Amino acid sequence: MKIKMIYIILLITISLSGCGTMFLGTHDLVNFNTKPSGAAVFIDGIEQGKTPMELELSTNKTYVVVFKKDGYEDAIYSITSHTSAMVVVLDICFWPFLIVDAVNGTWYYLEETEIDATLEIKKLN
Repeated sequence: MKIKMIYIILLITISLSGCGTMFLGTHDLVNFNTKPSGAAVFIDGIEQGKTPMELELSTNKTYVVVFKKDGYEDAIYSITSHTSAMVVVLDICFWPFLIVDAVNGTWYYLEETEIDATLEIKKLN
């Protein structure tokens, strides 16, 4: 009876975590650095802090990052979200995971996890 219960618990646990959940998760850690340091980091128009810094961002979304520092031109970058072909193929092969990963949004990863920006001094006109 105990063994049967362990198998049931194991089966439930496995069925609640898809391939994307096991391999990718729903967030990536992204590092932001600028030369010179101390630039404000805006993600989708909201200030998040100053460089150097790191943030955990959701993997199922694309972001626009703007670095701002007095006396320097703004630097604009994009962080793009992509679908992991490996996870989709594994989910198709093991179809119950397909539903779990589709609901959790764990098919995605962020292309850029390190952004190093060199800010240019503003030119006087």
